[in-house]
Amino acid sequence: MIDPNYSASIAINWYFLIVSCIILTIAGTILTEKVMVHRFPVTKEELAQYDFDEDAANLSPVQKKGLKVAGIAFLVYLAVVLLLSLPIFGETAILAGSDGTITASDAPFTKGIVFTVTLALMIPGIAYGVAIGKYKNDKDVWADISQGFSEMGNYIFMCFFISIFTNFFSVSNLGTVLAITGATGCSPSDLRESR
Repeated sequence: MIDPNYSASIAINWYFLIVSCIILTIAGTILTEKVMVHRFPVTKEELAQYDFDEDAANLSPVQKKGLKVAGIAFLVYLAVVLLLSLPIFGETAILAGSDGTITASDAPFTKGIVFTVTLALMIPGIAYGVAIGKYKNDKDVWADISQGFSEMGNYIFMCFFISIFTNFFSVSNLGTVLAITGATGCSPSDLRESR
């Protein structure tokens, strides 16, 4: 029925995601700028009741400096990942799998994609915090991380029970049984008999 050793490549739906991201960005921008803004006009007086501060929307010189540093940190990280993904230091890339590609299911890049994305978000964030003076040492960074996780307590609590349910669903093969039963119930012969 289902091969337990099957491992799909992470590149399965990348092309769809790339195209849909571009299309949805363009469509969302056009819809917002051409339709929604004109359909729901908002005056400055109406914005005032929401405590909207126009000056807060403008970047200060310190924030601009922080964004530049964060951008440079991201580009450096991207360059390191790219160097490790190319066969520069040997016959195959350091992050490549046994077949020489980084998208193979046994490739370190594929297995560590969550960690790679985490670092891609964390490194520029820390660089920004250091550049604007918010982070003086590692304790400031961990205090910020701890505060973020403390606000996610309810979500993590809910995910715990969801993961238990998902595991039981997987172990019991209930999904497969329901799919086969449903397919059998929808077979043409059963539909003809029910008429």
